[in-house]
Amino acid sequence: MQMNTTLGVRGLRVLVAMIFTVVAFMALPVQAATYYGIDVRIEAEETLFSDTVWITDEGCTVTDASGVTSIIEGASAICAFTAAADQAGLSYELLDYGFGLYLNSIDEYIGDLSNYWLYYVNYESGSVGLADYLLSDGDELLLSYGSDLSALRLTLDAVQITTGEEVTATVDYYSYDWMTDSGEYLPAENVGVTFGNTTILTDMNGQAVFSTDDSAAYSVQADADNYTRSYVTTLRVYQRIGSFNTLSKYRRTEIRKNGIAYLKGAMDSDGLVDGDQSLTEWSAMALAASGKKNKKMFRAVKQYDPGVADGTTTLARHAMTLEAIGKNARNYKKVNYIQRMKKTFGNSQFGDENLCNDDIFAVLALISADEKSSSLYIHESVESTFACQNDDGGFSYTPGGASDVDTTASWYMMAQHLRGTDIGLDMKAKRKAALGYLKKSQNPDGGWGYADGAVSNASSTSWVLQALRSRRHEAKRVKKNNLNGFHFLGEVSSSDGAFAYDALGTSSVESLNTAYAVMALKGKSFPVNKKLKFKKKKKKNR
Repeated sequence: MQMNTTLGVRGLRVLVAMIFTVVAFMALPVQAATYYGIDVRIEAEETLFSDTVWITDEGCTVTDASGVTSIIEGASAICAFTAAADQAGLSYELLDYGFGLYLNSIDEYIGDLSNYWLYYVNYESGSVGLADYLLSDGDELLLSYGSDLSALRLTLDAVQITTGEEVTATVDYYSYDWMTDSGEYLPAENVGVTFGNTTILTDMNGQAVFSTDDSAAYSVQADADNYTRSYVTTLRVYQRIGSFNTLSKYRRTEIRKNGIAYLKGAMDSDGLVDGDQSLTEWSAMALAASGKKNKKMFRAVKQYDPGVADGTTTLARHAMTLEAIGKNARNYKKVNYIQRMKKTFGNSQFGDENLCNDDIFAVLALISADEKSSSLYIHESVESTFACQNDDGGFSYTPGGASDVDTTASWYMMAQHLRGTDIGLDMKAKRKAALGYLKKSQNPDGGWGYADGAVSNASSTSWVLQALRSRRHEAKRVKKNNLNGFHFLGEVSSSDGAFAYDALGTSSVESLNTAYAVMALKGKSFPVNKKLKFKKKKKKNR
């Protein structure tokens, strides 16, 4: 059988830690190219590469073994392969037999009559050559060395459990019938599934059940002769907590005050936090929520003058910050930032038609500036966000995307602020479903990750806590494994006042994590109420 040039992708998307705020609130440069994140895995006797690579729809250039360079158009699989190989420092040889490029070798693994390179996209073998297969964002590309090896697919029914709980691994493979031109996933029986140092064989349904009394992070993988091994999945097992555990009111106050001190210490001489306007405005809202002022930081907010070209979310953030520090976003220095934001409205929604987060934050900005709930801008923008709610109740950043905690929490806050108003939309069922998604997505450490099953982080946890409080709900009583979100924030707070993104030490913008956490710990629902009273410093007796 003649083989196609190959590239293999896996599907767990690497979610940028701060995508919610970085994309939502920082002005991004306009780029002509569209970027695609492709999960590429290259398997031989060992795993040669497994990571996400980024390619564009502008294509790439590749050179075959004879030195001939070919220009490849579009987000081709061969572009993802060469990007992965270059990133890993792998040598490879492409041959051109006249009908297209053929992948002959990677490092010492050279194709012959018994072993050759195959490629699969989302576990299905490619029907065209590697250079002709156009990928979509999030595709899983697998390159496998062998002879007609089906790729094993491993799924866990939970990726975070507590000690003593069972987790079920299901292993299957895609079987294609050339005669009927159809395929289906079949269970893979007698396949070894390793959970750390323990291996369990799958049953006739392709399932293996595992439990442990030891809390740890376990690497899980399926492997067997005549198959290509699966991706490695991480199973996190947390110690089961027998009684309710949360932060005391004193400790919550302490880490909040330390967070405020950290934000103040992160300012430069111009009052900018870490030299960034977005971080400054989030920090200013955090201080305002705590009833604190800072002349330099607030001055940096007031001196900023974003225009229509800066986009919906930048204008929304700025308007909310002005309102939070006690200024009128509709008339500050004779500028109406709400009106500027309204100029980004079109086709019954704000900003980009392919996004929902800009509509959510535009509405939150309108609410902070006392826009009437019957406003056409609010009604149509809220209605447009309905396209981003999924069957699991969660909301996605973009229509058709996977649900995420951050977008769901912000939407829920927006919906709660409009509850009981004359907006003219029935959101009761949608609110209930969104709340259900948030509760279901809570992790055994009490926190929330960016999406259901993702590792808990300070930012997502803070957004959910604020969402719960917008419902006038006792946020501390929403718990998993007898731990709540406040407990998790206490775990990632540091002695210098900053909040780490997660307990794993993931790189992040700590001032942003801290600003969110300060608002959550104070108990003020976002957007910050402009009518908050600032605390006056007590004069010392002389």
